[in-house]
Amino acid sequence: MREIYKLLTLLTLLTLLTLLTLLTLQAQK
Repeated sequence: MREIYKLLTLLTLLTLLTLLTLLTLQAQK
């Protein structure tokens, strides 16, 4: 069960990072 939670946490962090990067790129335009 703990492995699943680790994967979920990593996925969430990656998604947040991607969203932040996209927002930053759009703001620079």
